[in-house]
Amino acid sequence: MTAIVDCSGPVISNVQAINVTGYAADITWTTNEGSNSALFYGTSAPLSTVSAAPLVTGHSLHLSGLAPCTTYLFDVRSTDATNNNTVANNGGAYFSFATISDSQPAFGYSGATVPIPDNSPVGVTIPIVVSDVREVLDVNVLVNIRHFITGELELYLVAPNGTQIPLALRRGIGSHFTNTLFDDAASIPISAGTGRSPAASGRKRPCRLSTEASRMVRGRSRSKTWR
Repeated sequence: MTAIVDCSGPVISNVQAINVTGYAADITWTTNEGSNSALFYGTSAPLSTVSAAPLVTGHSLHLSGLAPCTTYLFDVRSTDATNNNTVANNGGAYFSFATISDSQPAFGYSGATVPIPDNSPVGVTIPIVVSDVREVLDVNVLVNIRHFITGELELYLVAPNGTQIPLALRRGIGSHFTNTLFDDAASIPISAGTGRSPAASGRKRPCRLSTEASRMVRGRSRSKTWR
């Protein structure tokens, strides 16, 4: 009886960086046998790491939290079931990719659902923390609000400097704001619609987003908290 001992590490091929954006990328590669996945990356040397334990032949690891317009170096590593390891680092020069410019970043609220108080002039606010420090050129606002009479609601975007930008001032028609994108370039105003039609869904022009109030926040740094 002859025992076959595996002393060779996986053969790594087809290393690629795909789906590269300003803040994220996917790194993929293949191996000739089932093995785990590890990725080391960084801007000057691959120091940060992400990994996945399953033994596979098609490997994919997702990177997030990257900086726009930045070159990243990386290598990939796979270890098979008998603990044989292979490192692919492009002959010691490392693989690389460059993130792109993110000219339209999105920031949102990810907390718990917030109830709307009834008959309250104070209303309710939610924070939207913006870390980007570039100047504001344009602002679009996506909202999802469950309320059976949207015409009873007043919605504002409040800039860090306190400027209030009216979005809907008791002008919605129908029930709920469902994926309503307030965009001052939209052709349909938020007040459009008849009867119970869901006019408060889709891309809509807000009440006064293109007035002096919105111009006051353009050209300013958007870093800090919006509401």
